[in-house]
Amino acid sequence: MSMDEKVFTSMEKLQGKSQVKPDVDPDDDSCTGRDERYSEGLGACKVQDPAGRVQTADSIITTASSASEVIRRSCGACTESQGQAESADMVQLDDLRSVQERYKEETEAVDAFMASRVGEMTQQLDANIQRLDEQVLQLHNQLQGGLFIDASHFEDPSAVKSELESVKQRLTQLDELSKQYTEYQTLFNLMPFKYLNLQATQEHFATVESLWTAVEMWNELYQTAMTSPFVEVNAEELSKDVAVAFKDAYVLHRKLSNDVTAVLKDRTAEFKLNMTTVLELGNPAMKERH
Repeated sequence: MSMDEKVFTSMEKLQGKSQVKPDVDPDDDSCTGRDERYSEGLGACKVQDPAGRVQTADSIITTASSASEVIRRSCGACTESQGQAESADMVQLDDLRSVQERYKEETEAVDAFMASRVGEMTQQLDANIQRLDEQVLQLHNQLQGGLFIDASHFEDPSAVKSELESVKQRLTQLDELSKQYTEYQTLFNLMPFKYLNLQATQEHFATVESLWTAVEMWNELYQTAMTSPFVEVNAEELSKDVAVAFKDAYVLHRKLSNDVTAVLKDRTAEFKLNMTTVLELGNPAMKERH
């Protein structure tokens, strides 16, 4: 039985129910009739068992007190929990504000330091860019002389190829530095430097590298054609390869015009003139008696 039901039952016991005896006329409106009805009603409420009624009343009071205590404790617990939650939130909020303040102070310190050093760093950056550009020009001049244009290495270009690899690695390093310096200039809100000399040197290097690759390929083609048994040579394929080599040599000589390109052009042109005879001799219809 619930607490409300207990309270309701106890109240019924305390109040009792009015009962009217059958011999009392409910319609008698005389003074005597009214008195009898009132007396009968009051008689039903007379305390017949004082101890029992007191015990019942005490039970009601105890039950009500228990209910009140439960309610009071529940409200207290809710209030305490709410207070703890609010206290935890306030602690977290204070911590967050503290972190924000420290971040703001550190950011302002960094900004102040950068502002004081930006002039010095800009000058240093300009000096580094100028030094890089000078190194690029040195490489460009190197590619235009020395063994890169020495025709004595035509028969064996291995030394030149090795030196080209070193120059290629150096150009790659300078290119990476130029990109890094451009990022710094962008960070300082400066106009990025245009590395025109670097671009020109990279293009010139590609041409020189193509020249010595063409020399190497021509030597292999010529050596194969001259040392293989004639009957095993495919004259048609050889003629096509010689025509391509001559065309490439002509283009390279027009771009570089040095001793190496001149030798390559002359040798491919000379062999190309002999290809008419080679094609005739390599004709499958040609017999040994011919």
